[in-house]
Amino acid sequence: MRASMREIARRSSPPVDDKTVALCIAKAGLTHGRGGFDLDEALQAVRDHADLLRAAGHDAAQHADASPGSTAREQLAAANIVTVELKNDLLRIEAERKRGELVERKAVEATALEIIANAKAALLALKYKLAPAVALETDVAKLQKLIGDEIARALGDVADVDKFTEAILR
Repeated sequence: MRASMREIARRSSPPVDDKTVALCIAKAGLTHGRGGFDLDEALQAVRDHADLLRAAGHDAAQHADASPGSTAREQLAAANIVTVELKNDLLRIEAERKRGELVERKAVEATALEIIANAKAALLALKYKLAPAVALETDVAKLQKLIGDEIARALGDVADVDKFTEAILR
């Protein structure tokens, strides 16, 4: 999906201004295409390059005055609370990453695609592997067992959680 800088700024979390988006896009080396920037790439650039804690503080300060009678001190307190919460979130995420509880999405996608490709190749190879045995066998029960065993073996990697986890973490 393509998006303008204003749309990217609005969809980032916390929201940032257009100038911040422009700086982040430039740092990431993204190019403007027909219809704007790739939204996912641009949001990732904002996450990678923007000072999100500062943006959260500004956002909280802007919205803190929505309550009647709010003072500058109350606005600052609200901004500080948001900043502390975001810092805690970042620390929690980093701790989860170090404990191996959090992995990069790209690693999961790459591993899943590799496993699916291997399963496809194994299933497509069954015709060559089973043809000689099937040609000689006339007992339906034996054929069913033979074919079932080979399919189960071919799909074993897809269903093996340990192999999947190991492949993601390497």
